[in-house]
Amino acid sequence: MTVHIGGDVAVDGGEIIAVIAARTYKSSRITRETLGKSLKKSGGVTRSYVLTRCAGAETTYASPIRGETIRKRAMSPYAALIDNNIE
Repeated sequence: MTVHIGGDVAVDGGEIIAVIAARTYKSSRITRETLGKSLKKSGGVTRSYVLTRCAGAETTYASPIRGETIRKRAMSPYAALIDNNIE
């Protein structure tokens, strides 16, 4: 299932490892050091960070969408229906 995380970026829901609030990311030096190595912006004011793993490589996206909204999109039963209709 594809999950839109902001801007023109969409990721496979199965690749999402974590969604972290921007406040948490900014307040933790260790988190910034760990996730900052693979950081990509997806446009707009950053409200959350989405950590993904694809083929063994980790990527962190700075997203303008709240983490709760991304979680709801990833958990939505309708998202699977939409993906199935596209294919």
